[in-house]
Amino acid sequence: MTNYHLTCSWETVDGVLVLRPMGYLNDQTERGFEQLLSEIADGNCRVVIDCSDLVHISSIGFGALLAIAAEYRRSGGDLRFACLQASLARALTLAFGSFFRLYDRPLDAVRSFGTVAAG
Repeated sequence: MTNYHLTCSWETVDGVLVLRPMGYLNDQTERGFEQLLSEIADGNCRVVIDCSDLVHISSIGFGALLAIAAEYRRSGGDLRFACLQASLARALTLAFGSFFRLYDRPLDAVRSFGTVAAG
């Protein structure tokens, strides 16, 4: 069995958590990802995932993202994506239509929350 890994870095930009996962979001990593996100978000329900270094998202990973986004929306926030590889963007769009908002750059996704980001 292949071992897949997911590591994350993050920062807060104008009150929006920008998360940068690196690796695979699948059945082996999704629980750790959800736990980490819960810990670092600390109640912040405005989150951007910068997918520049995300290699793959499995159906289980997509399900976790859908649940997280729904939870954030109930709290007045959202989960948004930036820098998705074309194949992942197609999969996300085909599976979930316009449920997720996709952006070319993390800063565009941050600004979509109505904040004014410097730079």
